[in-house]
Amino acid sequence: MKAIVVHQYGGPEALKFEEFPDPVPGRGEVLVRVAAASVNPIDYKRRAGLTKDFYPLKFPGLIGVDMAGTIVTVGPGVESFSAGNRVFAMADNTYAELCVVKADALADIPEGLDLSDAAALPLVTTTGNQLLSATEIKAGQVVLVVGAAGNVGRSAVFTAKSRGATVIAGVLKRQINGAKSVGADEYVATDDDGAIANLPLLDAVADTVGGGTAEKLIAKVKPGGVYSSVVETPRNAAEHPSVRVVFVSSKFDRSTLEFMAEAVRDGKLVIPISRKLPLREAAEAHAAAEKGGISANSYSYPKLCLWTRMHKSESQMKNNRRGINPSSRPSGEGCVECLASRSGWWFHLRRCAECGHIGCCDSSPNQHASKHAETTGHAVIASFEPNEDWFFNYRTQRMTNGVELSPPHSHREDQPVPGPAGRVPADWESQLH
Repeated sequence: MKAIVVHQYGGPEALKFEEFPDPVPGRGEVLVRVAAASVNPIDYKRRAGLTKDFYPLKFPGLIGVDMAGTIVTVGPGVESFSAGNRVFAMADNTYAELCVVKADALADIPEGLDLSDAAALPLVTTTGNQLLSATEIKAGQVVLVVGAAGNVGRSAVFTAKSRGATVIAGVLKRQINGAKSVGADEYVATDDDGAIANLPLLDAVADTVGGGTAEKLIAKVKPGGVYSSVVETPRNAAEHPSVRVVFVSSKFDRSTLEFMAEAVRDGKLVIPISRKLPLREAAEAHAAAEKGGISANSYSYPKLCLWTRMHKSESQMKNNRRGINPSSRPSGEGCVECLASRSGWWFHLRRCAECGHIGCCDSSPNQHASKHAETTGHAVIASFEPNEDWFFNYRTQRMTNGVELSPPHSHREDQPVPGPAGRVPADWESQLH
């Protein structure tokens, strides 16, 4: 089989696309033909040797945790699955055309969910669900999800809302506008000490960020409340003995994964996939992921998927039919209509997913993106901001899954927000919708 093989610890260049012996399923295991695997921080940390003390590689070796595919054959003792089943899992050695997985760690992919979309879900959705579950939040209580713009955070927000909780999404100032798609009740900038100080007392915090932010936020938890984290417990936790602190390490749970996957299929939860690349381009995928502003302890990262065969996915064909044209290129680096006028300016930029028109967001004074959609019938837009990777359907007024569009995927990072330079009025904040 073809696989991504690691011969020594190193950077993305250590990932080699080459032949590797086919795995053979043993008792209680199944052999899966992998359709897609997704890139997670644990993958490039392991490649770089950052986990060698507790999760080492044996060279030559394979990496990868998430995968989705079709069962080829089952080993002795497996009765719950059979050849031809579409499955996904948190497994091991998934950057390959074939993968052996314990049957106890497999789940059926819900009908209607594409294989390549399913591959993005196991680790992040399970982690987000279990992070929130550790808070034991109840209906009517208030929970703050820190790092809500990331995929683990999105999953935690969805889980909390499904339990009837009031959810405050904690994100960076620059993320607040885009983060409103995650479905929280309120939003707070966690890099703004004043905003943190104004938070009400909380029943719980679910944290995907850690660090100094955690030390500030634990003080906002009510006595008897819970602070759960997937990165690290607050270093000053001893100063708050009335708060129960829980460190969460995600574990496979079939019912949780199927519940979260059904939510994605039904459009209730969106896990944005920024790029889908062939398996042979795993080194490029790692380089892109690590460049995407990922810190060593953050779960807010761009999601990338690797597919093992050159094909057009089911979701790509469906998205083409519903108004997404991956081959259309952006019309430019600014709002078409604003640039055509002498005084037009914008807050954030949106890209028409069908024709590539760049327009200004609905917070901007002129709202050219939604006006373009109304005039042309092109209902689906994508963010055109750096490090944002979501799609929205004006017709349904809901977030939607998309596909990789032709580059560039955003305006230049040195382009000012709001923009363009030289046109933004001093009182611009008062003019926003």
